Amino acid sequence: MGLILIVVLFISCNSEQVLEGYVVDSYKERPLPGMTVWVEEEQFTTNQYGAFKTSFNLDNVEVFIEGSERFHPFEDRVALFQRHNIRKFLLDARHPLDFPNQIYEPYSFIAHLYTPPGDERNISMKIKGISNDQSYIYQGSYIDSKGQKITQDMIQIGFNFWYRDDYGNWQYSELPPEKFPLWGMMMDQYIEIMYHYYLDLDFDYEILPDIQEIDDKKVKIIRIFPIDNAEFFNEMYLYTVTEGASQGMIKKAIIHSDHSKWFSPKIIISFDQVNVDLNIIPPSITY
Repeated sequence: MGLILIVVLFISCNSEQVLEGYVVDSYKERPLPGMTVWVEEEQFTTNQYGAFKTSFNLDNVEVFIEGSERFHPFEDRVALFQRHNIRKFLLDARHPLDFPNQIYEPYSFIAHLYTPPGDERNISMKIKGISNDQSYIYQGSYIDSKGQKITQDMIQIGFNFWYRDDYGNWQYSELPPEKFPLWGMMMDQYIEIMYHYYLDLDFDYEILPDIQEIDDKKVKIIRIFPIDNAEFFNEMYLYTVTEGASQGMIKKAIIHSDHSKWFSPKIIISFDQVNVDLNIIPPSITY
């Protein structure tokens, strides 16, 4: 009986610990197939589910995941404290221009949204926005679907709207005025993509070779495009600041889209200022 107990203890102490790993991106935790993983001295390649599997007679192992053009490498020591260990490994995306820090989208902006010369919509709109508060000021004009020129002077705070009527008087509405597009809310979805595209596997990108200057700031042009679903746009060109305190900020974006009710097939957004103090308040209404 004692001999059997010793044999059982020996087998138990020398049984292998299984490591089942899943490599995903840290933004939406989607599987990353084809990644090279080193566990101690052994090399693995993740399958279509971003998975690999191995086993060791060790209490902990060193895991190193090689980086790629799109993702930073990952390294950690993993404890194997049970017979079957399942671990998820999150890889951070690498900025296309290899900036050292993640670039966060601006909390406020002053921008000019316009169409190129000759466009039938002839949009020219100055927009001040605080995205987190859904607060915007719109000032400009555009040509509507009937060919009429519409002048828009409107303040939006959440779903409260103040706008000048045809006589220059301020009016208030709890519903969006039918003839006035909500440019700021449409811009917000594009701004989110501008600052998250390289994190999101729904998009791919390429860096164009040219270096340009906008407002004395050097910019590189990055073309981004959706991989499967062109719901918001077909392609977008981002003029990205490459150095200084504004590194990573977008100075201009050119958007090509066949899907927007209000936007033209080509729309240009020029950012005059970002992360500025704005005070967007209701106007005084005289009755």
